[in-house]
Amino acid sequence: MCAFANDLDNWEGGYIVAGVEEENGRTYLLKGVLAGKIDKYQKETLKKCKLIRPAYMPIICKRQAKYT
Repeated sequence: MCAFANDLDNWEGGYIVAGVEEENGRTYLLKGVLAGKIDKYQKETLKKCKLIRPAYMPIICKRQAKYT
């Protein structure tokens, strides 16, 4: 996972991207997530967000990468 604090849509938040690979502490490759694990990762993320006070509900979007 990789997190970005950039708020491109002015929603006062950032982005968390699953399926990235790192080397020496730096993100360098968008690798993707196996289709069979997406729902598990989404449920785990929502469960952790419920621990935050005040409560936080993320907007979750699934995107399919286009590989050439």
